[in-house]
Amino acid sequence: MTITKQSELDLQKAINLYEAKFNNNLSSTFAKYSPYYVFTNEPLHQLLNYLDLTEYKSCLSVLSGGDMPFLLINAGFKEIATFDINRLTEYFTLGFKKRAIEVLSYEDFLELFNYDWRAPLKKEYGTNKALEDFVINNLEEKYKWFWKEYKYALKDKGYDASVFHMGVDYSLNKIRRDKQLTYLNDENEYKSFQKKLIDSKITFKMDIKKIPQKYHDYDLIYISNVLDYYFMLYPDKPREIALKNCIDLLTEIYNKNLNKDGLLILSAILPHFISSLVWNSTYKGILKKYPVDSDYEFEVHGINKIRDLTLK
Repeated sequence: MTITKQSELDLQKAINLYEAKFNNNLSSTFAKYSPYYVFTNEPLHQLLNYLDLTEYKSCLSVLSGGDMPFLLINAGFKEIATFDINRLTEYFTLGFKKRAIEVLSYEDFLELFNYDWRAPLKKEYGTNKALEDFVINNLEEKYKWFWKEYKYALKDKGYDASVFHMGVDYSLNKIRRDKQLTYLNDENEYKSFQKKLIDSKITFKMDIKKIPQKYHDYDLIYISNVLDYYFMLYPDKPREIALKNCIDLLTEIYNKNLNKDGLLILSAILPHFISSLVWNSTYKGILKKYPVDSDYEFEVHGINKIRDLTLK
């Protein structure tokens, strides 16, 4: 196995991030290297009720905690290209979480992912260490190297590190109670999804700014909360210009990467952010809002490709 300079940099950044968290020096700003989402905080189960996914063949999706790609695989997609602004997301979601589903029983998955998010505050592990090590030992080589080196390096610094320690807080009980993710509903649904996941392919290809230059021809594109982080995509620009550049980028993705009759789905946590600032009159007639009921203030919009748009 060849270790790349990028992998070594990612590892060092992850170690630094862990130490910063335990020394209360962790920045609250989401960045290229940040705590990653273990599960989505979006109401994806509601969104599915509005979509007929049998119309679409090729798909590009934000990776995040993996639940949008997982939802699409459960609905019949065989291959999904993904992107994410946080580089550590690949190591957790495609490296650890995906493999955990593939090799663990339903009961063991629930036990492992029923993580106590208060554990780091109490200097505890917070999950089943034996199950976590079992998953790591069954990872693809590049991900196994990353997580073993991560743990070894932090152990030398006096930390008993779990992969969950760098995750964003969540409640597995609430996710299951709200039936937010179908593959967690019961053992039969989990086993059915497990087979589909093993037979599928999820690739991590790019950051979002590289999409228009490198990739084309998707029937379905799912972009989650990108507008909430517009200032991160263009950190050297004033915020007004960064927002405009982000809008231009999304329009370029719509024009270059979405097939005719395809669907681009955009969500934002900030209420009315999309409809008031972005899609307004430029997208009149092809924009549809999907109402959702969530603890967060989400807006979710679908944009059907019926024509190209002119960047302004």
